Amino acid sequence: MSLPSDPTRYIVTLSVPGGWPNQSTELRPEELEGQLRAVFGAETVVRAARTTQSPGANVARYFELEADPALVPTELRDMLVVVIERIGAAISSEQPVHVALATSDGAALAEGTAQPHPR
Repeated sequence: MSLPSDPTRYIVTLSVPGGWPNQSTELRPEELEGQLRAVFGAETVVRAARTTQSPGANVARYFELEADPALVPTELRDMLVVVIERIGAAISSEQPVHVALATSDGAALAEGTAQPHPR
């Protein structure tokens, strides 16, 4: 299974109150992409954004996400919340992660909060 020839492009913003405590708790694009595939069978492409879109970049991390247009934004948000909770549990991070999904132009589509619980 692969992405359609014309995938929908999104901006994903992940933020943690007070910032990420250290680099070992930051989420990487390949982790997100791999977990979306492993847990949901979703073919996506996730890349770190090339530019910082906010002066609070020490608190937020930005990603570009390409997905099948058949996936609605709220479904993608819910999928991201689940995989962030799974990844956060694996790295022993208990901090809540705010998840915001926007169009590639920056218009807000869906928001949620992932609450990882260490295993």
